[in-house]
Amino acid sequence: MKYGVLGGSFDPPHVGHLALARAAHTGLGLDETILVPAARNPLKHRRTSPARHRLKMTLLAIQDEPGLSVSDIEVTRGEPSYTVETLEELTRARPGDYWLIIGADAARTFMQWKEPERISHLARIAVAARDGASAEEATKDWPDDVRRRTDFVTLAPVDTSSSIIRELARRGKPLDAWLKPTVLAYILEQALYEE
Repeated sequence: MKYGVLGGSFDPPHVGHLALARAAHTGLGLDETILVPAARNPLKHRRTSPARHRLKMTLLAIQDEPGLSVSDIEVTRGEPSYTVETLEELTRARPGDYWLIIGADAARTFMQWKEPERISHLARIAVAARDGASAEEATKDWPDDVRRRTDFVTLAPVDTSSSIIRELARRGKPLDAWLKPTVLAYILEQALYEE
């Protein structure tokens, strides 16, 4: 089996996350692409919505998305969320070939993550262009042994981010262009991003 792993805060999960998951799933010929909401990202210092809300929104986002699934492994483990530990647990529980899917924005800081070389031995790294940064440019300073285990994913640009969506929500602006209807309904029902 070939698995992709896409982690993140998913606060909220939006069309860009789904586009990246789909592009990697198709481009790499994966059997399953697993979205993993973080309990807390150790490299991000802003406060996120409670993990139970982010997990629920991610589950809603992947409904009717063939080949995509959600794991609560990091939410269950608690804080902080380290990718290397998640990959170790996943590869033990579900042996197979793994790809860690990241955008070029995350690739810029990848070598600051906990045990990046170990991550690259647990999973190949699949990097997609994001926020105007090319995947090749974002990985140019990586060590050769990590770059040899890197694949590039073609992804059409998506002009949004979770932070933009949260700000639009706070201002009462329409969000339906960037969110699945079920996710939007949940946000409104829970009043997640209101002042």
